Amino acid sequence: MQLVLVPRADGLMEPVSDQAMALIKSQPPVPTVWMAQKDKRTDKQNNYLNGYYYRKACELLNDAGHNIAGFSFTRDRLHAMCQQMFLVVEEVPLPGGKISYLFESTTKMNKARFTEYVDEQVAPWLLNDYEISVPPPVDEYYRMLWNEIYQSKGRML
Repeated sequence: MQLVLVPRADGLMEPVSDQAMALIKSQPPVPTVWMAQKDKRTDKQNNYLNGYYYRKACELLNDAGHNIAGFSFTRDRLHAMCQQMFLVVEEVPLPGGKISYLFESTTKMNKARFTEYVDEQVAPWLLNDYEISVPPPVDEYYRMLWNEIYQSKGRML
């Protein structure tokens, strides 16, 4: 049997299923094991960004009639735009005078940088350039993610 644990926003680990939790609870007590992780952005932040924020932004942009050279906004297109505008860390010269770019990865951002990226870079750009503001989520799952991400800032839904 495999037991899969995932990190929570508070840094603790939790099992991914009720069966795993039941198995853990059925075991005799053992010494406590503490695992620490660096202040890396969480999978929940990633789920919020890709599953809610980018998806909702694309929906709002497309509904408002915005497009990218005739193409509708998608998660990948929006992320590529954001990489080009906010996440370039190095320009790499190519033959023929062309340039390629190395980007900061959202998966390697710490929690504070990740929140800064969404709140201080992407959100203002969407508002200023497209008059789009992504509202806080109403779906229970994404509300839970939003609360975990923003609880340290005192912003709860």
